[in-house]
Amino acid sequence: MILVEDKVAAELLHCLLVALDRDALTHLNIRAVSTGESGVIKIVQDVLRGPQDDVAILGVLDGDQRPTNGRSHDENINYLVGDSAPEVLAAADFEPMA
Repeated sequence: MILVEDKVAAELLHCLLVALDRDALTHLNIRAVSTGESGVIKIVQDVLRGPQDDVAILGVLDGDQRPTNGRSHDENINYLVGDSAPEVLAAADFEPMA
């Protein structure tokens, strides 16, 4: 399971996987959490602290959440491309031309 911050991040990740590795989507479940970045981190950490079972979980945060020191919160937390939230990237693509 992959947890992301919101529906926009889920759509972006889904589109990236369609373009890069469509077969991976048959094995992955991408879910947006309602509590944003802190929710992704908390749920991933809670699942990993629980009893060892067959649950594989990964958190993927927006690019603007990447720490400036380059270190991740945890090995099970990764980041979307770029250094902005997907909403900002999408809005930039649809700005009216002058």
